[in-house]
Amino acid sequence: MPARGRPATIDSGSRDDRRTSAVGPPALAPESRRAQDEDACRMIAPFTLASLLVAPLPITPDDPPGPDRLPPIELTGVDGEPIVLKAPEGGVLAVVFLWTPCPISNQYSPTLNAIAGQADATRVRFVGLYVDADLTDEEVADHAREYALEFPIGRRGAVGLARSLGLETVPSAIVVDDRGRIRYRGRIDDQFFDLGRRRQIVRSHDLKDAIAAVLAGEAIAEPRTEAIGCSLPDFGPDVENRVENPKDPANLP
Repeated sequence: MPARGRPATIDSGSRDDRRTSAVGPPALAPESRRAQDEDACRMIAPFTLASLLVAPLPITPDDPPGPDRLPPIELTGVDGEPIVLKAPEGGVLAVVFLWTPCPISNQYSPTLNAIAGQADATRVRFVGLYVDADLTDEEVADHAREYALEFPIGRRGAVGLARSLGLETVPSAIVVDDRGRIRYRGRIDDQFFDLGRRRQIVRSHDLKDAIAAVLAGEAIAEPRTEAIGCSLPDFGPDVENRVENPKDPANLP
């Protein structure tokens, strides 16, 4: 029975930048949650990716998602509403892949809120996709509220889509233009520059700058960067069933 993956980086020395939403307090006190995150980070495990789920709109075999392009895809958000992964006309689509037990993923919440909040909503579609195949939509929604995320959140199809795009680390981001071309892929910024090592001052705002460049019709200085975080988890060969039925006893570790 495949077990849930674990974070693949260490960040025990970093300040936890998580925010708690007004929806309700977290189950554990901040100190306990911080200790829990640090314990999770110490359990490092590599992952291999197996059969994965993508939940798209009908796409012809000649037009699948790939390393260089992303045709329009519709996923179901954790609130039950559809999320269309397509840039507005003349605009961009920004997608960030996240994972609930990954401390670095969680610590980026304020940064992601700032980028999404500063963007022109008529030209930028900003989406977060959680790769948690073993959690329900309600559990992921609770996590997003705890970290006060202020942009649309999805879960179903996230693991398979990340794999089809060639991503191996969370958090990772992509920027897609209105022709479906993936113009940027990689880290959010250079805040984390090595395993367990974090800058006090961010020098390169990669995701924010990539969005701005595409909107301005300019080339992106670094269209590919290395993301620092946790390995994309492996939820076993029957990930589609696991995503749809995460609490089925047959799918539990």
